[in-house]
Amino acid sequence: MMWKPRGSHGPDVEMILYVPIAVAIESKPTVDVALKEIGQVIKYARSGMYDAVLVRLEKPPGANNAGLRTLMDIARQQGIGIVLGGGTHAPLIGSERVLIKALLELHGNPVLLYQKRKKMSIIYRNVDTVEEQLKDLSCFRRYFLRRGWGVMHEG
Repeated sequence: MMWKPRGSHGPDVEMILYVPIAVAIESKPTVDVALKEIGQVIKYARSGMYDAVLVRLEKPPGANNAGLRTLMDIARQQGIGIVLGGGTHAPLIGSERVLIKALLELHGNPVLLYQKRKKMSIIYRNVDTVEEQLKDLSCFRRYFLRRGWGVMHEG
């Protein structure tokens, strides 16, 4: 956490908080497989274990894929994000193409998730300064929608 008390101009205190979030990414090779197995992803979204859920499509669909439109409609209704690219068991790295942002709700429990998944790997990025670290982590903001006052906002 970083904070700075301010004088008479601007907010009294400005803060930057590192807020842990629990994200589930379910990789599917194609749109057809994702549609067939969407119930599994919806269960993850409704489990309360995760703050956000994404479906990764490993192979990009064709431009006029009717299944993709159906998948996107279901994902929007459920608050599930869709990204293109990356390997089956790979974490998000910031370069995936975001088709739909996942609804970010802070109801998950990152500590419990970590305790249940003891063998989680730490992704280490070689950054030397706080500014570099913030730039490195800020790219992940584009994966998520946020909800404020009952209205969905791109965030």
